[in-house]
Amino acid sequence: MQDPPELIFEMTKKMDEGFEVVYAKRRSRDGESFLKKWTAKWFYRTLKKITSVNIPVDTGDFRIMDKRIVDVLKQMPEQHKFLRGQISWVGFNQTYVEYDRSERNAGETGYTYRKMIRFALDGITAFSTTPLKFATALGFLFLLPHLL
Repeated sequence: MQDPPELIFEMTKKMDEGFEVVYAKRRSRDGESFLKKWTAKWFYRTLKKITSVNIPVDTGDFRIMDKRIVDVLKQMPEQHKFLRGQISWVGFNQTYVEYDRSERNAGETGYTYRKMIRFALDGITAFSTTPLKFATALGFLFLLPHLL
């Protein structure tokens, strides 16, 4: 219950205005560690700089969307889906509503640091050519002494 269900009413109003994707954008994230907040902030801002897809920052998976978008997403063959990026990539008319995320009432997060690293790598490799360019440059750098 970190994401308030009552926000759905505000989100559906936006859908009624003609938006096809409405996501919830966090103004604050109570109850999360400094490291979790810092890594999330760093990741999304870095991703924004290295990709041409406008992936919104400070959002999670709490969103509503038109069935047409769901149908498009289901057709995508990716094994490790980075939905936040894919939803932005497919386009359509998108907006957000802001809210303050409360501290978790019960239970523990399912996102371990290992899962977060995998998530970040999926996002970066799916939406940016920067890792490929870096690997290519590094390969040429290691090859250079053998050519001289």
